[in-house]
Amino acid sequence: MSQLSVIVDPLDTADIDAAIDQLIAIKNRLLGHAALKEATGMEYYGVNDLSGRYAAVDARSTAQAALDDLWPRLGVKLQKLMKAAATLPQPYTTADLAQALGTDTATAKSWRANLGRSLNAVMKNHPDARPFFEQHAQPGGGWHYSLSPDYRPLIKSRDLRESADDRSAPRGTSRKESA
Repeated sequence: MSQLSVIVDPLDTADIDAAIDQLIAIKNRLLGHAALKEATGMEYYGVNDLSGRYAAVDARSTAQAALDDLWPRLGVKLQKLMKAAATLPQPYTTADLAQALGTDTATAKSWRANLGRSLNAVMKNHPDARPFFEQHAQPGGGWHYSLSPDYRPLIKSRDLRESADDRSAPRGTSRKESA
């Protein structure tokens, strides 16, 4: 469940009216999203422009294109991280991810940070794609992560070693050694 906070000055009627207008706009977008999804089977990711027109995007093809761009950017360790994230119960913690990878939490955290650079590049190339991960702050501190359901089955079906490094170098050597 998502949470929304609205801060208004209770003595400023213009501020209250503006907040009400924003809440109504959010409600209308959500209702529009549900109607679009029901009518078209397509997922809604955002608003095209300031007019509020919806951008309906086929979730499967968009996720596939983003993953096709991401996968060759990743080495085997980060591919394993993605596969582990796809198989873990959602949401999960860094400790859960570390356990699934058979490593310590600091290493899993480091790998996740390295993954972020590739994810950012892919999201720039595919602005209509849903983000791969969501991050949720937990009461009392700490974070939980969720991998978007659009990507989970696609990642589970991927083979490891489909990366640029692996295709250009013979198995068992690095690109530097094969050059």
